[in-house]
Amino acid sequence: MRSNIEAIYGYSGHKDRDHLLEFVDGMQASVKKIFVVMGEPRASMYLVQKIRDNMGLDAYAPEQDDSVTLDC
Repeated sequence: MRSNIEAIYGYSGHKDRDHLLEFVDGMQASVKKIFVVMGEPRASMYLVQKIRDNMGLDAYAPEQDDSVTLDC
């Protein structure tokens, strides 16, 4: 199995939240975990919670120096 890491530049965690949610919604069938790595911690956690609650996806906002092992 392969994993892809995608970076989206030019979005604001506050202003573009709805567009980011639409982007994630369009990929629901193909993603297993979402990492929110932008914005202030409070805004990131809000976006993580929206993804979890509204889409039922596993979302996580890592903190600086966190490491994550991906099951591939």
